[in-house]
Amino acid sequence: MKKEHFSILNIIILSMIMFSNVNAQSAIDDKESARVFVQKFYDWYTVLYTAPQKKGEIRATSIIAINQKSLSFDVLLRKALVDDDRAQSKVTDDIVGLDWDPFLTGQDIGVGYQTGNIKKAGNKFLVDIHNIERGKSKKAILASELLVVAEVAKLNRHWVFTNFLYPKRGNDNLLLILRNLRKDRDETTK
Repeated sequence: MKKEHFSILNIIILSMIMFSNVNAQSAIDDKESARVFVQKFYDWYTVLYTAPQKKGEIRATSIIAINQKSLSFDVLLRKALVDDDRAQSKVTDDIVGLDWDPFLTGQDIGVGYQTGNIKKAGNKFLVDIHNIERGKSKKAILASELLVVAEVAKLNRHWVFTNFLYPKRGNDNLLLILRNLRKDRDETTK
């Protein structure tokens, strides 16, 4: 009887160890997968941002990206960016929406962008993005000031951007900025 009890206890303990290792490996795989998703997006976006626009086309590169890669953005973020762009397109004599690129936190573009540290925050990952500067080593680039932090989550087994955080702007974030811009527009139309 003691031997059976001992064997069952061993099986339970062994199972717990195996499942904890699977969860730990899954978290590591998700972390790397999130980093790859973000890096591929920024590699693609850099090319898109620097490509000449078609004659007569004046569209924010972020909106072109949303149109071409809509499944890479959470519905809430995508809607907020599109609404902001529509509001701005209706006004020609004033700025009522974003006047800078939300993925690059400005209007100037670097040589490229490098993912850095990744932190798990609940069911999301925060991926640091650094500006690549010519002549600097990868180590120096990753030690440089953060440009932006991409917040991503896995939905239906694929990654989506859920927000962008701006350490240089007092830890502001894109959804909050878009919400405040919408609120300002709503107040001026009353």
